[in-house]
Amino acid sequence: MVAAWACACSFVSASEVERPNILVIMTDDLRIGMLGAEGHPYLKTPNLDRFVSEGVTFNNCYALSPVCGPSRASIFTGQYSTQHMRRDNFYYPDDFEYYLPQYFRDSGYVTALIGKYYEGDAFRKKARKAWSHWFVNAGPDTEKRTPGMSHIDWWNAYLYQDQMYAVGKDRKVVIEGHQTDILFDEAARFAVDTKEQPFCIFLSPFSPHTPLIPTKRNAGKYKGMGIPERPDLELDLGYFRKEGRLEEVINMYEEYCAMITDIDEGMGRLFQSLEQSGQLDNTLIIFTSDNGLLYGEHGFAWKRHPWESSAKVPFFVRYPKLAKGGSESDALVNLADIFFTCADLGRVKLPEIPGQQGESILPLLSGEVDQVRDEMMFIQYEKPDRENPGVPEVMLWASVVRANGWKLTEYNIPPEQRPDVPLTQMYHLATDAYEMENLAGNPEYAPALKSLKTQLKQKLEAIEADSTWMR
Repeated sequence: MVAAWACACSFVSASEVERPNILVIMTDDLRIGMLGAEGHPYLKTPNLDRFVSEGVTFNNCYALSPVCGPSRASIFTGQYSTQHMRRDNFYYPDDFEYYLPQYFRDSGYVTALIGKYYEGDAFRKKARKAWSHWFVNAGPDTEKRTPGMSHIDWWNAYLYQDQMYAVGKDRKVVIEGHQTDILFDEAARFAVDTKEQPFCIFLSPFSPHTPLIPTKRNAGKYKGMGIPERPDLELDLGYFRKEGRLEEVINMYEEYCAMITDIDEGMGRLFQSLEQSGQLDNTLIIFTSDNGLLYGEHGFAWKRHPWESSAKVPFFVRYPKLAKGGSESDALVNLADIFFTCADLGRVKLPEIPGQQGESILPLLSGEVDQVRDEMMFIQYEKPDRENPGVPEVMLWASVVRANGWKLTEYNIPPEQRPDVPLTQMYHLATDAYEMENLAGNPEYAPALKSLKTQLKQKLEAIEADSTWMR
């Protein structure tokens, strides 16, 4: 636990440290347990492993909604999707009342968005004002789209290699090379060149999101290695019952691992640049992902699901001036905590935000406390009619997890991949980390179930979400 280093007299309080640089690395669809230092059986990640040995590993970090768009909107606003209104990937609000990066630029940070921008065209002009430097993915090279080629085929074929980037004001350029290499190297260049003021970089590579196109040097690197065994791996159920899907997903997993190797190599170059410029130990680095991903757990695939491998994300913090390297924390944290933590350390004043879910986790890093919250909720909506923007999103499920290890999930709609699963699921994660024994129907745990149901209903009502569907 983090509290184990509270007595380390060589560390100082957050108020005593100089204003640090900030580097947030937000990967896309990176699931938990994919680092060599986390015990992955064949994936080697020597550079990412430095976060484990030199930083703090948070074992219980969740996305407020485990899918790209809503999750990222919650990071930038500190709110649930019922308040920022980016409820699903297929709907973009015209505006976000609160956009936290703006407050960092206003307070004197030189800010940079490098990689994925996913808040919509209507908000783009306002978003650009928050970033001193804008270097954003703009999709595949349009000249490679041949007559009759569908948008999805064009996207899947050419997204990562020699693609377009929006750089600065209204300038789109095609840059040769693999996107992951280009983005990490751009972050390194910007950091080294920014010396007069502290920087705040949000580095957001698309990798390892589909289409799974690793660099040529790593493509096929893990061919034949397969999906590692896990207690909750059920490759004969749900999504995998359709013929051919198992082989397809195994191949995808192997290339997914190759893309993580690309990230690891990029992180190695970025570490080296920060070290050579003397900036590394004065830079708060957070490495994480916008959501997790399922590769066969309980017969499910991909994201949007409440299972731990989908809702939980890797979360590492490196800042040796405040936190002891090689430490772990079981505290409940979520992705909305990112900017509140950075603001606390960087002395950036943020406004009072209605429905704020983010908290500073500096007290966890310094060892002052073991928890910053006793429980938290995460939710998922789906747009039933993607072609009709007037049809509202429907809540698929809601989950609440407690610091003592209890977790309740209530489905509003049976999950498409496995409509046979119980709509009410309760697990004690402290003794059942893989969610193998549903205790919701066990009379012995009826009081715990009643308490969790009441708590989940209250939390939904507190954010003005419909709770009338709960059983």
